[in-house]
Amino acid sequence: MTFHNYSLAACILASGTTFLTGCSTTREPTYVSPRPSVGSRHALLYLYRPAKKLNAGRTLPVYVDAAKLCALENGEHTRTRLGTGPHIVSTSYMTVSPLPIEVEAGKTYYIRFNIRLRPASATTVDYAYSLTLMDSATGAREADVTTYRQARAYEKIIPE
Repeated sequence: MTFHNYSLAACILASGTTFLTGCSTTREPTYVSPRPSVGSRHALLYLYRPAKKLNAGRTLPVYVDAAKLCALENGEHTRTRLGTGPHIVSTSYMTVSPLPIEVEAGKTYYIRFNIRLRPASATTVDYAYSLTLMDSATGAREADVTTYRQARAYEKIIPE
């Protein structure tokens, strides 16, 4: 190869490297939690499963008023609008007690799906599952570090 061919190859390599480097530094957009609008007849409900290593392979279905909202994996959250009044949040997994909540318009609610180890015998452990209504500050902080999963029934449970 001559000097001219080497300089052409170097230019092609440099431009390709710049292009590929630009792609690798592209950031995903930051997720911003929506807020209920002022005067809304609805509330926002966030359901989330903190990212933990325990039982991470299981997909856990979540229901609101017996309608399947979605199935959450480890480190995921979803959201939906709910009308005012009483609602029941539940899962069909194991023996998790349903969580009744009383929803007020214009508020945001956070429910955490807990998975904890508990002793089953002297030599084995078992998992304990529960749904917990969290305070807004803790729920927002914990849900913010999880990945959003769109609910299957989102926007169909309660139309705006």
